[in-house]
Amino acid sequence: MTRIEFMRELSNRLRSISPAERDNILNYYEEIFEEQEIDYTDSVPERYDPMKIARDILMNQQANKWEQTPPQKRKNRDGLLLILLGILSLPITLPLAAAFIGILIAIFAVIILLFVSGFMGIVGGIAGIAYFVTFSPLSAIFFLGVVFVAIGAIILLFNAIKFIIHKFAGGIARKSRPQNQNNFTEKSQNNFQTDHFDNSNTDNFDTIKLDEDKNNEGDE
Repeated sequence: MTRIEFMRELSNRLRSISPAERDNILNYYEEIFEEQEIDYTDSVPERYDPMKIARDILMNQQANKWEQTPPQKRKNRDGLLLILLGILSLPITLPLAAAFIGILIAIFAVIILLFVSGFMGIVGGIAGIAYFVTFSPLSAIFFLGVVFVAIGAIILLFNAIKFIIHKFAGGIARKSRPQNQNNFTEKSQNNFQTDHFDNSNTDNFDTIKLDEDKNNEGDE
């Protein structure tokens, strides 16, 4: 490949960059060839491959553009990518979301029905007691038991729901706790244990020294 062919191919492969940058690169290689006394009709050394040189230059250009991109633009670009991925995943996520919402609605409906059944049991039991208390005491006692069972069921259901909500909220709070706060807590505990251990060793050393001094005084 002659010098003219090299410069022509390199210029064609660098069409995607700005004219000023392309001219600077071409002038750089022109100076190299002039220093090596390579004429326009002479062959250039094989180490000067225009395709490889252009590829390396374009890759460096892309890397520099990425480094110079402001963080806000990078975040916007990542946000658009996430939105695109979300749109593409809709055929899978929509049925799953619909099934999850259906399960939540069913659980909520069951809870409401249990509460309503408990209250209806209380109301029905009180009504049965009022009706049978005068002429059938055993029936009135039976309905009194129904009232107590309904009240116990409502209390049990309420405590179960409260327990589940407490565990769920606690798990979310633990996951959302900053890592720095956990590290600070662990360091504080380690420092406390170290200080306590050092103080204990100092107290033991003072006690041993005091005993030795008493023994020495007794010997004298």
